[in-house]
Amino acid sequence: MNGFVDFFLKIRNSKFFNSLVISVILASALYAGVSSYDIPSNYIYLLEVFDYAITIFFTIEIVIRMIAERSLIKFFKDGWNVFDFIIVTISLIPVGGAESVFVARLLRIIRILRIVTVVPAFRHIIEALIKTIPRVGFIALLMFIFIYISVSYTHLTLPT
Repeated sequence: MNGFVDFFLKIRNSKFFNSLVISVILASALYAGVSSYDIPSNYIYLLEVFDYAITIFFTIEIVIRMIAERSLIKFFKDGWNVFDFIIVTISLIPVGGAESVFVARLLRIIRILRIVTVVPAFRHIIEALIKTIPRVGFIALLMFIFIYISVSYTHLTLPT
């Protein structure tokens, strides 16, 4: 069993696999852009096949990562893995009918967000932004105090 997990660990950690995942995410982005235009009916079938292929690839990729992690609990402790899992799971929901075209397009666009979890530099930027949120609140409070003092001072100094 250990050799089985090690096999998937090698796949997950390989530079080729990570490059392939990034390429498929970019292809998904191109697909999302193309599908937002009016497309001749003879190309719609090809685009649907392409969409299914992308969905199947993402499903296989998330399964590889889950197996490589050795434990589902360990896999789901990482917030980025949970984020990826949710996006992949949502993309598996079948969407049909004319009224749900918006939902289908939205799901395709959301898949592009997986680039954040695949490219470490993007993850670091998002983590840094999340860490600064409390400080932004203090900056907003400080700005409120300055504006309040300024308005109060202006109101006091203006003749009535």
